[in-house]
Amino acid sequence: MFKFLNLTPSRIKDLLLIFSLSISIFLVFRHPQAPLSIAITAPSSSPTRRHHLLFSIACSSNSFSRRSSYIRLWYTPRATRAVAFLDKPLSSSSDPTLPPTIVSGDTKSFPYSFPGGLRSAIRVARVVKEAVNRNETGIRWFVFGDDDTVFIVDNLVKVLSKYDHNKWYYVGSNSESYEQNLKYSFDMAFGGGGFAISYSLGKVLARVLDSCLVRYAHLYGSDARIWSCLAELGVVLTHEPGFHQVDMRGNFFGLLTSHPLSPLLSLHHLDAMEPLFPNMNKTQALEHFFKAVNVDSSRSLQQTVCYDRFNQLTVSVAWGYAIQVYEGNQLLPDLLSVQKTFSPWKRGSNVEAHFMFNAREFPRDSCKRPLVFFLESVVSDKNFVWSNYTRYSDGNCPRTNAIKKLKKVRVVSEKVELDIDQERKRVTKVSYIVSLEPGPVQQISSMFSVLFVLECREARIHNSKPLVNVYSSSQEAYAPTTVEHIVFGIASNDNSWPNRKEYVKLWWKPRQMRGCVFLETMPPNTTSTDDDNTTLPPICISEDTSRFRYTFRGGLRSAIRVARVVLETIALNHSNVRWYVFGDDDTVFFPENLARTLSKYDHQLWHYIGSVSEIFEQNRVFGFGMAFGGAGFAISYPLAKVLAKVFDSCIERYPHLYGSDSRVYSCLTELGVGLTREPGFHQFDVRGNAFGLLAAHPMTPLVSLHHMDHVDPIFPNMTAMKAVEHLFQAANVDSQRLLQQTVCYDRWFSWTISVSWGYAVQIHGKHMYLPDVLPVQESFRQWKRGPFLAGVYNFNTREFHPDPCLRPIVFFLDSVSSGRNKIQSVYKQHYENCTVYLGSPRRLQEIRVSTKKLELNYKQATRRQCCDVLPSTSGELLDLEIRECREDELIYMH
Repeated sequence: MFKFLNLTPSRIKDLLLIFSLSISIFLVFRHPQAPLSIAITAPSSSPTRRHHLLFSIACSSNSFSRRSSYIRLWYTPRATRAVAFLDKPLSSSSDPTLPPTIVSGDTKSFPYSFPGGLRSAIRVARVVKEAVNRNETGIRWFVFGDDDTVFIVDNLVKVLSKYDHNKWYYVGSNSESYEQNLKYSFDMAFGGGGFAISYSLGKVLARVLDSCLVRYAHLYGSDARIWSCLAELGVVLTHEPGFHQVDMRGNFFGLLTSHPLSPLLSLHHLDAMEPLFPNMNKTQALEHFFKAVNVDSSRSLQQTVCYDRFNQLTVSVAWGYAIQVYEGNQLLPDLLSVQKTFSPWKRGSNVEAHFMFNAREFPRDSCKRPLVFFLESVVSDKNFVWSNYTRYSDGNCPRTNAIKKLKKVRVVSEKVELDIDQERKRVTKVSYIVSLEPGPVQQISSMFSVLFVLECREARIHNSKPLVNVYSSSQEAYAPTTVEHIVFGIASNDNSWPNRKEYVKLWWKPRQMRGCVFLETMPPNTTSTDDDNTTLPPICISEDTSRFRYTFRGGLRSAIRVARVVLETIALNHSNVRWYVFGDDDTVFFPENLARTLSKYDHQLWHYIGSVSEIFEQNRVFGFGMAFGGAGFAISYPLAKVLAKVFDSCIERYPHLYGSDSRVYSCLTELGVGLTREPGFHQFDVRGNAFGLLAAHPMTPLVSLHHMDHVDPIFPNMTAMKAVEHLFQAANVDSQRLLQQTVCYDRWFSWTISVSWGYAVQIHGKHMYLPDVLPVQESFRQWKRGPFLAGVYNFNTREFHPDPCLRPIVFFLDSVSSGRNKIQSVYKQHYENCTVYLGSPRRLQEIRVSTKKLELNYKQATRRQCCDVLPSTSGELLDLEIRECREDELIYMH
């Protein structure tokens, strides 16, 4: 006989949970035949390992046997997953020390029309599709390279761990050679340096690759084809400087001894270089280098500089490769520049001998060079790594007694445990101070010196109690960054402020923002009831800087006062600060985008964020690693507090520099911090018509604009100030979408339509390839007259036709309105006296663009959106709708 259960609400809930669990278990075991891919089901927190990467190597039967020694350096059977793709089978049997080989599919049906090129570029491009279609399980990343690409696999695994493999990522780097980027693209991952594509993106790319390749018969290489097809999918390159195309020849010593503060990921063009170590052939030298890589790959080539005060020596360590000893004190920023020991990739070009990094001359006289010690051996135990370096003979050069008899150097270090959260930002935890052991060095007759590589002491400051306790709770510390967390330091002067303050009024929000405008003296007739007090930042008076030296001939010593704006802004001691942001009085910030951009980074770590100039020459002169002050830059709170302590003593070492931003950069360099580039900051070192730059903005939020007094009004029939104010009408409605470029194709009229949202719409009267639409039109003039390099830029450009009637038709923003579910922006035609014919886009008077508000997700790479041409009721009106692209939707001409 059964008793009835007493069904209380609590028991009913338990029964329902048990029933739900039973159903779940049944469903799991009912359909075991179709499990999800490991790459999809693996939680994002699961660390990426070697077996999650599939390396696909493009080879030929002629080169494979000759270059197999390169592959053996990094390929480990059973531990590394790799496949070599060949044009035809090998005559010899398979080698167990090399990856398995596969003969690529036939590509005769694909057109190839590049004059003098190799149609094998199509076969190599299709390696991407063939690798994905192998359907190997557990893949998170597809990695591609050539048979002379040497990968540092463990470093690559760690770097790719920063990115979510379930999202779309295309990770690589461009060339070191300016001309190679100019010729092919600044936005393309060069295939020899290697590149990675996330699993989720690779699956989609493989489905559309063949149809896409047909459109690009006119391109030269395989990497240009891959980039073009990824561009049609709306994907842009995520730049990682550890991939090295190495487009240069000869002696790579200078490049290897000044590696950037990022892990070494790859080396290429090894056939074009001399052996890395003296008295060895190329293969022996690379095997010798890998002895250090296999012990501590994260530290390989990381540059460390120390100063021996007793003997007045400067020591630069490129760990695992070479040590250079300079007589006398050398300024740190100078040592970080690459010595030009190599020759250009090609001869005969105006820019071929120029590179995308800071460079310095390598003295022809060997006695004027530093003393060099090359790696001899590496040993390690649980706690330390000992690397030994032997002196390279420099003939009978006169040397000081301190190093005359020095024959060997031993470096003692702890193994680097790379913190991915910090590495990308180039913070001090991957920079090191080297201290010379007092005993052996002070004994001048000694033939042996020991260096201890230690983590920078100040690098630990972000873990100290005062900094953590800035926030009332951990929940508040990790809440999204807003403009309330930012303190601004604006550099101005008595002469410019009366006019330039109108720019600041455009973006300053008195009730939300904190900071100061720094002047030499208080403006006359300033009262507490002045209207400016409610619409502008408060005015702070800069301290006297007469005690500091300034020796740059023809420069302005006000650069010292402006540099100290950093120190004086930090000294304001505001509470609950995450970021200090600095700019000029004509720097126009877009605050919401600035806060969004800074939200990507952990404000409790050391970060220096900004961008370089648009002009190659400006970067060559002042630095590829410096944030230009007019564009604005950001410094995280803990880094700023440390910088403030050392700033005055530091700038005393740099009286010879021209500008304020160079001084800030130099002092941050001395703290071991490198620049994290954010392309939304714009120095705007151009003059005249800036239309081309604004209409082809990179796929990142617009953070700042500068030099607006030096360019024409960005909208016709307006003053410069009114034009920027008009742009803010769109920014105030959808700041994240502002200037984001969307391209669509009108099939009926064969038009190509480019929308730079919130600014302008262009209509080309013909279909154009998407990669041809994206480059910047050179509508502007160069910043300075003179040398050829003053007119070359760090981005892809195309002609701005001198005849307005041969340019695309431009429609400028007229108005923006927002409703509950959509935003509509209206653009009116900018008239030119040109012929109008039936079917011409010049018949249009107005374009209406409908969108939803853009909410960017910084945890994944940004994808360009798609747009549709909608049916219109009038021949003078064109309606467009911008929307998210479907998964495998391409943006291409039909």
